[in-house]
Amino acid sequence: MPPTPDIDFARIRPHGQPASRANAFEELASLLIRDDAVQWPEGTRFHKFGNPDGGREGRGVLPSGEVWAWQAKYLTSFDSGAAGQVKRSFLRTLTTEPELRRYFVTMPIDLPAGDTDRSKSAFTLWGEEVVRWEAAAAEQGRTVTVEFVGAHDLITALTSDHNAGRVRYWFDASVLTRKQQQERIDDVAAKLGRRYSPQLHVDVDAVQVVDGAGRTTAYIARWQQLLADLRSARRWSWRAPDGDEDAFHDALLRCAASLNEVDALLERIIAQIRAFDAVDLSTAQVDAALSALDDLNTLLRNRSRTDDGFYVGEAGSLYGHVRDAIAALRMARQLCMSPATAAASRGELLLTGRAGVGKTHLLCDVAKKRIAAELPTVMILGQDFDVRNLLMQLPELAELPGSVDELLALLSAAAEASGQKALLIIDAINESEQPDRWQAALQAMMSKASRYPAVSLVISCRTEFVDAVVGNHGLPAAEHFGFEESTETAVRRFAAEYGLDVPTFPVFNPEFANPLFLRLTCEALTTLGTGRFTLGSAGLTTVCGAFIEAANVRLSAAGRCDFDSRTDLVDVAIKQLATIEGGRIPRVVANDICSTLLPNRSWSKSLLKGMLDEGILVEVGTDHLSFGYQRLGDVARARTIAEKTPTAVAEWMQSLGTGLWTERGVLGALAVLMPEQHGVELMDCADLTKPVPYDLIDAFLESISLREPTAASARTEEFVRVLLNADRHRNEMWGQLVRVACVPDHPLNAQWLHEHLTSLDLPTRDTSWSLSLIGALDPEEHSPIRTLIEWAWPTDQNALIRTNSDTAELALLLLGWCTSTNDRRVRDSATKALVALGEREVDAFASALLPLMSVDDPYVVERVAAAACGIALRHESRAAQLAGLLHV
Repeated sequence: MPPTPDIDFARIRPHGQPASRANAFEELASLLIRDDAVQWPEGTRFHKFGNPDGGREGRGVLPSGEVWAWQAKYLTSFDSGAAGQVKRSFLRTLTTEPELRRYFVTMPIDLPAGDTDRSKSAFTLWGEEVVRWEAAAAEQGRTVTVEFVGAHDLITALTSDHNAGRVRYWFDASVLTRKQQQERIDDVAAKLGRRYSPQLHVDVDAVQVVDGAGRTTAYIARWQQLLADLRSARRWSWRAPDGDEDAFHDALLRCAASLNEVDALLERIIAQIRAFDAVDLSTAQVDAALSALDDLNTLLRNRSRTDDGFYVGEAGSLYGHVRDAIAALRMARQLCMSPATAAASRGELLLTGRAGVGKTHLLCDVAKKRIAAELPTVMILGQDFDVRNLLMQLPELAELPGSVDELLALLSAAAEASGQKALLIIDAINESEQPDRWQAALQAMMSKASRYPAVSLVISCRTEFVDAVVGNHGLPAAEHFGFEESTETAVRRFAAEYGLDVPTFPVFNPEFANPLFLRLTCEALTTLGTGRFTLGSAGLTTVCGAFIEAANVRLSAAGRCDFDSRTDLVDVAIKQLATIEGGRIPRVVANDICSTLLPNRSWSKSLLKGMLDEGILVEVGTDHLSFGYQRLGDVARARTIAEKTPTAVAEWMQSLGTGLWTERGVLGALAVLMPEQHGVELMDCADLTKPVPYDLIDAFLESISLREPTAASARTEEFVRVLLNADRHRNEMWGQLVRVACVPDHPLNAQWLHEHLTSLDLPTRDTSWSLSLIGALDPEEHSPIRTLIEWAWPTDQNALIRTNSDTAELALLLLGWCTSTNDRRVRDSATKALVALGEREVDAFASALLPLMSVDDPYVVERVAAAACGIALRHESRAAQLAGLLHV
């Protein structure tokens, strides 16, 4: 246990803007008066003031309405000058606080009592001044007591066990400084290598959830905007339509009362967020207000709407106010129930996501920005935890002294000083040694963290490992989809950065939602001399092969490792490294492998350093390495296993027993490789007379969009049809089919989808395909249907797509089928996308139109015909072209 720092107020850590010891003392003294040095009645509400402070640092409002206030003075003695300062503050407080009853003055000294014939002691002077100040209050007919809180009182409070973190923070200026935090996160970023690319950062929705956990100003601003929107809807008085006042009287009163309650609720929530208090998550008042507004809306519709369906005069104004208020309330309800608010209330968050979607990049970027804003933040990488007790390693890995409790207490004190929550981030716990130990460790960690409401705990874990590593956790959770919510934007940005042409296809490949995958793809294309973004329809193994080939070319250069690129040393090294089980590669073993392949090289030109520089490998702790891109490591291991016979692969899977989940990443890669190399599905290697493990089904589903198109066989189609009939897997199967729908020559593309859908009767189709489309464009959904529509009909007209006729025809065929749903938003958006893409690719539109017009679904026929009319009406020349193609 590290020694406790001396409590010396003369050496207190400077604080504030500008940083000073006086500001620091005022902050710490306020905390101690609130929590320890003064006994406050239960139910007291506290307020801390900035400058000017109206004569007091803060106040407590008692349940009775009385006010107790305090003032802090960073003075080393109490003389007449100090007495004058206190007097001015006290008299000012008498003015600002009409209900003042007690006034505490705190200083970092104790009052000497040694009177002499020549001078009064500070103790005597204080007593005389108190009489005068209290008399000044009495002259106003008020009874106010003035009390001194000195160094002894403050030190006594600080020596309590629960204040250990405050002592460490305020009196050890070397810990948790901005410089220390910055150096620490820089070290983390350096260790991550290419997994963190700040220059190519793209904002994603998951950041808002982490903001909620940290209760940042950005998160608070969302609540403030809701309150502003609600008040904007009420900025003018709501009046009943002329001549119908009696009918609307009660409904208007009910709306006013319920909206007042919601207004107060939002103010209370904002105050709770700022004060580190639990957040009121009840939506009862919001629901009551929505009900009242709905009744008023019904009244308007029944009594005030004209025959033409309009509202005029006061009815029109009232209708507009009601509509705006309903919109604000719905957003408030959505935010109340969001993962961000759950994380804000609980002070805990589990961030999940598939392999390599950028969880680490996101959390590192959040941590860097928080530290730059002087918000206390510690980020620890799961890969750095070894086989020792997990919690005991936390302070060591954070490079901070003490135990876990002392680390949390220190972060709590730093959070109090900053006025915003501290974040303790533990990234990728599934990468720890023996990661299943986290189930028990997290329960203990959550229990400890709950005692520090100023600290939030953020954990990330790869989705495939959540059940085994985290278990039944009860944590507020959010899934990170990488760039998926803005994949098109990300691809365009990366393509521009690397001088590549933008794709001519909608980017469905889920790996392109992975920041590292996208970056390495662009680097591979650039290195290999390809100016076009051509890998959109290529399988995972092709893209990984391009990574390796490009890295091999770069490292073979004379200025790098200097070897014959035709020897494929990088690929050979990866194959040998992949045979080492457990995910971690001892550094000495990796060095032996690389030195054997490329001997007699200095460190600067060694193969191992080159692979580290390329991001193929990353350092884990001081003695181990791992693959920098998880998927690349999975594919490398799977390639070794897939070299065996299907029977041997089946025996390998069987040998895993209940530990099948530990090889989830390798199974995903095998689901791609087995059909490519052996023409069999990975599920065929399982005992199909028994229930197929979910890990294998999930691997098959994911493989549909990751395998080479030629590896989709008749057997693949059989499994696809089976899963389309399985309630648990149906929607995911449809989603995977959408992802390959626009790939020309893919056996399961939109042409196959069209033939399959037309083979179903309308009721069956509606309860399967059409049902899966409902909600596809909801804000919280990350659907490939959204990707398709936004590609065909971009909101940014400066980002008009490049297409080819084959891809366009498949996309148009798929868009036509998207109009079968009863989700009006999806149907309308798909129709507009049909027009937007169809008017640019008239030939492709005509080819897609003919089969769609014969579908036995009036929704589809109506919307496709409407799209054709839209194209014809917008462009006379295209109308003639379309008529000629359709022979009409």
